[in-house]
Order: sequence, then C-alpha cells, then structure tokens
Amino acid sequence: MLASVHRIAAPGTPGTLALWSPDAIPLVLDGSNPPSVVAAASPMGKGRVVLLTHSYLDDRVLAADDTARFIANCIWWLAGAKDAPKVVIAGAPSPRRLKPAGIDAKSLGSDWTSRLDDADVLLLATANLSDDEIAAVRRFIARGGGVLAGMCPWGTAQVRREPVDRTPLARLFAPSGIAFTDGYARTDRGGFDACTLPTPSSNGALAFDALEDFALGRAVPRDSPLAPPQPLEPDAHAGHDHGPPRKVDETQTAVHAATEVVRWIPDWNEVPEAQRTMSRIESLRSTHSRGIVPRPESPIQRQDGLGRALAAAEIAAFARMQPAAARAYPGARDYPGEVARDTPRIERECRVPLAVPRWHSTGLYAPAGGPIRISIPPDASGAGLAVRIGPHTDSLWHLDSWQRAPDISLAWTLDSAQTDVVSPYGGLVYIEVPERIAIEARRSGESPTVLVTIAGAVEAPYFKLGVTSADEWRSRIRTLGAPWAELATDKVVLTVPASEVRELDDPAALMAFWDSLIDAASDLRGIPRDRPFPHRYVADVQISAGYMHAGYPIMTHLDASIPMTRLDQMRKGQWGLFHELGHNHQDSMWTFEGTGEVTCNLWSIYLLETCCGTTWEPGNEGHGNRERRWAEYDADGRPFGKWQSDPFLALQMYEQVKNRFGWQPFTAVFREYDRLPRDQRPKGTQEQIDQWMVRLSRACSHSLAPFFDAWGVPITDGARAEVKDLPVWMPEGLTPRDASAPPATIGRPRRG
Repeated sequence: MLASVHRIAAPGTPGTLALWSPDAIPLVLDGSNPPSVVAAASPMGKGRVVLLTHSYLDDRVLAADDTARFIANCIWWLAGAKDAPKVVIAGAPSPRRLKPAGIDAKSLGSDWTSRLDDADVLLLATANLSDDEIAAVRRFIARGGGVLAGMCPWGTAQVRREPVDRTPLARLFAPSGIAFTDGYARTDRGGFDACTLPTPSSNGALAFDALEDFALGRAVPRDSPLAPPQPLEPDAHAGHDHGPPRKVDETQTAVHAATEVVRWIPDWNEVPEAQRTMSRIESLRSTHSRGIVPRPESPIQRQDGLGRALAAAEIAAFARMQPAAARAYPGARDYPGEVARDTPRIERECRVPLAVPRWHSTGLYAPAGGPIRISIPPDASGAGLAVRIGPHTDSLWHLDSWQRAPDISLAWTLDSAQTDVVSPYGGLVYIEVPERIAIEARRSGESPTVLVTIAGAVEAPYFKLGVTSADEWRSRIRTLGAPWAELATDKVVLTVPASEVRELDDPAALMAFWDSLIDAASDLRGIPRDRPFPHRYVADVQISAGYMHAGYPIMTHLDASIPMTRLDQMRKGQWGLFHELGHNHQDSMWTFEGTGEVTCNLWSIYLLETCCGTTWEPGNEGHGNRERRWAEYDADGRPFGKWQSDPFLALQMYEQVKNRFGWQPFTAVFREYDRLPRDQRPKGTQEQIDQWMVRLSRACSHSLAPFFDAWGVPITDGARAEVKDLPVWMPEGLTPRDASAPPATIGRPRRG
C-alpha cells in the first residue's frame, strides 16, 4: 500500500486512529512525537477495510503529493487477488485522478445500497450514514467486499453533536479493530510523511505485550514492536523507496498507542471482537497496576511505560462503570478532593433559566463514587439538557506527565424524567442548557425555566452576587465541607478550592469588582454589558496548555485562585487573568497571523487603566524593556517576521495608536467588523492587515499607512490609496524604515 508513496496530503486538520486488534495495520503516521496513526488497514470478517481520518476522494486532494498513488494502492489491496476488480463509489462522483492507476470507480447515485451486489470495492465518500446504510455496508463486507472510508472524527462529532465513537462510521467499523478518536493530527507543510514503514509499536494491542516485556526486563525479540526497524531486503518490496527508518522512540510510541486503545476500544458486549484485547488488558491490570495512580505529588510520566498504559486502562475502566457498580477512583481523594463521610447528603430544587445557555451552577458537590439522582419534568426529557459533574474539563492525555486523571469532568444527557449518575472523581454539579434551547427560549420573548431536583449531593460553598446574604455566607456557607467553591455573578463565575474562600469576609465587594472588569471588557469590544452567559475561570492542578488558557472555561493553575479571590490583589491588576479574558473577546477578522498574543493584550492594558487606575509598564510584567526591544528590532532592519514573533514588541505599535487617539477608534473598528457581511470579511493575512490599517485610519481620521511602513508591517498600494486623502500621522521619534532594508512581506513568523 505504500509502494512509491513518499508523502500524502492532509486536507484540513485530520483526526487520529487507535488500533486495538493485533491484525490492524498502521499505514501512515502524523508528525507528533510520539506519532499517532492517521491511516490504517485491517481485515474485517471476510472483507477488508482501509480507514482514513479525513475525506481523501476529492480530486483536489488526490492531486497533491502521492495521495492518488496511495489511495489506488489501497484499493488494489482491498480487492485482494482480483485482476480487474469492480470499484464503486457512494456519496460523490468518480475521482478522475485515480484513472491513470487503472481505477475507474462507478458512481452509484442516491440509491447506492441496492447496487452493491456485484461490486468488489466500495469507496465511501460520505460519513453521514443511516442505520439502513450501515447495515448494507456490513453485509457487503461480510461477503468479502473491501471498503475504503474516511472522516474527520473530531469534526464529524462536533457537527453531529455526539461522541466520536457513536458517529455512523465509528459504529460501522467498530469490529475492524480500528477506532476513530477525538485527537488532532499534526501535519507537516500540509501533509504526512509516508516514506517510512510504521512499526508495529503503533498498534496498541501489540504494544501492551511489548511494554510488559520491557517492564520485566525480558529480551526484546527481533519481531517485537519495540525492536528497532529492520532494513528492507533489497528485493522485498518492488517499487519501495522509503529511505531510512523514521527516528521515533518506539517505547513511547507504544505507550501512546496503548493509551489510545484503552480510551477507544469498544465494549466487547457490543463488539465481541474486542474481547480478546480487553481480556489481555484486564489480565495485565490485575498483575501490574495496583497503586499506579497519578497524584500531584507523584505524577505519572510518559517514561513510566507499562505503568502509564495501565494507569490509563484503570482510568478508562472507572469511566465505563455503570452507576450500580461505580466507586471512587483512588486518586480522587487527592484531587479534586474528598468529602467527609458524615457530610449530609441533601435534596435540592434548582430552577434553571432556559434562555441562558451552557453551565448552570447548582451550589452542590457530588462526592467521588457517590450516586446522585437528577429529576426533571417529563416534558423536558427530550430537550437535550445534561448534568455535568466536575468543572475541570481540560484533557491531559497528550501531556508527558499526569498529576491527576486526564479526564475528570463527565456529563450525561437527561433523556428521561429521572437519571442516576455517578462520577468516580466527584466534583461540582452543573445543569447544562444547549445553545439551541437557549435560542428558542429567547425567541419566545418569555423567560422559561425548568425545575431540576438533585438528590444525593452535598452543599458546596457558593456565593451569588445579589442573591446570597453576607450573614449566611460568613456564618455557614463558606465553611461547608465540599473541597471546591464558586463565587458568581450573572457575568462571571470563579471556581476555586474551598480553602481559598474560608476567610473571605466580603465576597460581594470582590464580585462587584469582577463585574466591573467584565463590563469594561464589553465596553472595549463594543458589545452590550449584559452577557448571554457568564465567563468562567476554573483553577486546576494541571491544565492542557500554558500557564493559563482562554475558552469556556478560562483555565488557570491553582496559584491563580489566590489573586482571583483577593480584592486588594485584583485592584492592583492581574495581567494574566485579563489577558485570557482578552482572548475570549478576540476576532480572527482583526487578529492576523502573529497577533494572536497581541490583540488580546489590548484588554490587559484597558482593564489596568480603567478598572485598576494603573498603566502598562512592560518591565513590571516581565515583558522586557520597550527601548531595548525597539533598538534590537531597528538594528535588525525591522523585519515583519520578527514583529510577528515578539508579542510585546508588536503591542507597542498598538499602544502608540492608543496613546494618541485613545480607545474609541479601536471600539469603533471592532463594531464595524461585527457588522460586516460575510462576503466582505478579510481573507488571508495580507487582506486582514490592509483592512485593519484602512479601518483604523478612518476611525482615527488620519492615515496610518506611513506608520505601518515605519513599523515594517506590510500593506498594499491599494490600501494606501484608500487613505491617501487623510492627513498623515506619525508618532514623535518614529523614523521611516531604512529604504535599503528588504521590503516588508508576508511570511512565516520567525520563532525566537
């Protein structure tokens, strides 16, 4: 299948695969370290399948690199020993790019399931299959047919709003020994290297045995997945030109593959073919995995090999437990924390406003391994409401070290009037309202609510501005026994360890200040102060990326919960907390390549000025000295690539405009972009820069074209012409760029 294939395309951002059957074959790996599988093949009953992690049957994709050759090779393999196989395609026209390889796929049209009887190979160009279509393809494979199919699993799951393993193609190919995952493949210049034959270490089922050999010090057999790749015999593979084996750590590749298997292997009660591998994993767990639990003080490292893989298996087993058999995960007492056994379990009614989407705090905490029951009115059971236990949604599977279980936030759809759930980790309890329900509720012009009753949880420290009384907070609420607390308004919610609020006397003043921050952020963005749902900040012992990151929720490390809950520290300004809030207000229309970590800092500066009464001094934030940064940039010829790669150098350019013209032009331009019809929005970096310069110039009533030139930010002659009638502005002391320097052009940001 890889004969004469050096590189294949990567349309969009493909997903990844997990191989859980020993018979599954890894074909192509991505550029991650350790790598993930992006193409694989396997027997399936009497038939054969090739699965890809994106759609590869479009002629534009097939035209790139050796993609057409690879797909043609796969089709010949799927056809087995047949010299002239009949190839058909469902869901798309026949790809012209395959014809030079002798593949002329007949398009079956809309009624394709009834036209498979005399076909040998089916190319599935659609991932949106009905149950009847899934059954038809299974019958085709059962009689010996070959199928090539592809989908972007994470993208399909998002569009269909269902778990990856419940999407149609995942259900169809579950018995193949190949599982689609929710991972993102790492590409290299828009493609994947296919020059090296993947070793068996990328097959998770084989990886477990090899990792056990390694852990026990047994000799690594020549054919072990952990053995170094062997040189190809000169005539073993006619047409191969793979070059030297790719240099990867086979042990770490095996750890990654094994970890993916325990996460994605189907339940053998649903897919009997999985029983062999699941039984082997269970045997290894019973022999080796006692006491292998990730904890903040004793993290599990990727280098732990078999221990890491079996810890993942233990975590996956707990996640699969049914409520009647569920119990607390051993690491839950360390994180997120335990609840004393004598803490009263209560029943509470919560009235949830359906016009407000996403999470609704209940002020309750579900103990680890403790069942809770959620009751809703029968007529609300089909609305798509859900219960979530745990706000720590960052997944850590990809990290080299785990200080806690990688996934400790779990959610269940409330599809009946009464739902019993158990989290092995425990956590704060939320009711989730889907966006579509909130949209419908707002359109109704009313304020509908649903009454939700939660039984079996314990009270947690919870303060809501304007609702919770100060006396009750100080006398009772702040001392409640749950390990996590929340401080809330209609605009922001802070989720912190309960220990950080035990001595908090005046949460109202703190949260009123937080409201002022959110209002100021809205003012700069030019949007209403009334939020459709509150921003959330959640402190965690370990997060998926960086020291903090934006999103819903904004994630921070535990130490950030101290300034978050101290009014005196917040009033001094908290650059990182403001920075992530800025990310939540960015728009790609005016955030071009190289400014993702720049335009968000406009909010950091604005909140410092308007809410904290202070100004940005780069040296105070560890961001370096203005003069030094500029001198180095100027001496280097002011190259745009360097500007793009130094956020605090680029921020000075924005700050100069603000110092002369104030904040109003920025807000005006942000509003202007929000009103743009789709066909007028900028496409590509150069158009983004040009529109930003032109619109900001008009808002300032001055041409900023010479200013952009002086900074080395490239603009086109067309953009200059649009502002030529405006008076020119240049800040004092900024000299024109040296005419002998290379012209400013769009390129890849230079990395320091």
